[in-house]
Amino acid sequence: ARPVRGKAYLGLLCLALAAAVPTGHWGATITHGAGYFRLDAPEPSRDPDPREDRWRRWSNLVPREFPVRLEYSRRGRVRHLSHRETGDLLVEACRAAGIPLTTAGVVSPRPKLSFGPSLPVGVTGLREFVDLSLTQKRPGIVAALNEHLPEGLAVRRARYLPAGVVRALVPPQRACYEAQIPPSVVPALREALRDWERETAWEIERDKGGRRQIVDLKAQVRNVRLEADGQEARLRFELELEGEGIKARPQELVQALLSRSDVDVRTIPLCRHRLLGRGADPLAPWREPMEMVDRALRRARAAARRYG
Repeated sequence: ARPVRGKAYLGLLCLALAAAVPTGHWGATITHGAGYFRLDAPEPSRDPDPREDRWRRWSNLVPREFPVRLEYSRRGRVRHLSHRETGDLLVEACRAAGIPLTTAGVVSPRPKLSFGPSLPVGVTGLREFVDLSLTQKRPGIVAALNEHLPEGLAVRRARYLPAGVVRALVPPQRACYEAQIPPSVVPALREALRDWERETAWEIERDKGGRRQIVDLKAQVRNVRLEADGQEARLRFELELEGEGIKARPQELVQALLSRSDVDVRTIPLCRHRLLGRGADPLAPWREPMEMVDRALRRARAAARRYG
């Protein structure tokens, strides 16, 4: 390096800096030569990569999140609870079981959870799902939750989701329902189904707070069929969950098809036995929410083996 000459006070200042700053720490060292001062080239640092150290400090400040998807069933008396009340029961069960939930918000923090399509009041659900976010992984989460849930509300299985898998999941697009039909009204229901196949539109009128709403059931209901086996008869159908406009309710379809009989529709048990989705590809097969998770996990593991 080129010599830098100076006065006595500059030499004293450089000596003080050389004594205070360790060699190689700030990238340069000031040394005293024979009658002049010289700036030496920085020595190679043997410390760890500063980028890794910076990321380590940042990861300690930001809490980690572990997304998990739960599949649960709602039957019995708890089927008369609303969608929000069911969520409150699951949150209280998580707190009682000591499952650490990630919260959102500063003034009034609330647990981060996302439910699937809302289940109508009075309808049994066999394969519903909810996405939670935990601060740390908890083994045996299914058994821990079932100990604190009321009778009729049970968690079936759980899957932890990597961060990249959560964004790739497709929301449900169809809901499959089943209604138990009394054998006495089966002939009238068969006749109503023949009319259903002939009609191109099946509109009903709904009164909501004094407002008149028209709902076309034919545009939202798919694959209506009657399965009769001896003393049991089941009406199966699928409801579209996507699209704009007023959504049809499963009770409205049963009431429309049984309008020629004197049976009370409120006494007919309804069950939503699964949810289906396939994304924007019309040729893709229909899959349940947990099947989508298992498929996404398999693809993530295969990509890790290939590129990792």
